[in-house]
Amino acid sequence: MGFNISGIVINRNLENRTEELSKILDLDLDFEREIGFETASENGKDEGIVDIYYSDNGTLVFAEADLCLSAYSYPDAAIFTFALFETSMTFFYAYSNYGVIIRSRIESEGNVLEEEGEKLEAEIGEEDTSEIIINLIEKTLGKAFYEIDTNEKAFRYVIRNS
Repeated sequence: MGFNISGIVINRNLENRTEELSKILDLDLDFEREIGFETASENGKDEGIVDIYYSDNGTLVFAEADLCLSAYSYPDAAIFTFALFETSMTFFYAYSNYGVIIRSRIESEGNVLEEEGEKLEAEIGEEDTSEIIINLIEKTLGKAFYEIDTNEKAFRYVIRNS
């Protein structure tokens, strides 16, 4: 079984800055509890919750797919948004750089359905879209996805008024 995850990665550590994170995501977030990265990164995410992991240099938000199928942008950050569904071979990703959306792509079963912007460096020479997404998570987060220990801390937030 493959990954079925979706999320938003911000190139800034926003731990203890919930108001700014809420503004970037356009969501009202309430802290619920601490969880482990393994729970945060589980396949699929229930509506009304987001699980957040903070690296030294970035923020990784795991959210339901509906929140991750369009690009986010913010003047003070680079943001990578993704939906990676290996079981259906459907992928979406978008990258914005300090308020400007520079790339987006939707692919399903090997067919590109929509594509805007010039290829990113991570896409050149790589044909596996899952690997492109994992590499762009790493680039934006500042930490390799597969090097995050499953026991590292993450945090569950509830979306108010969802």
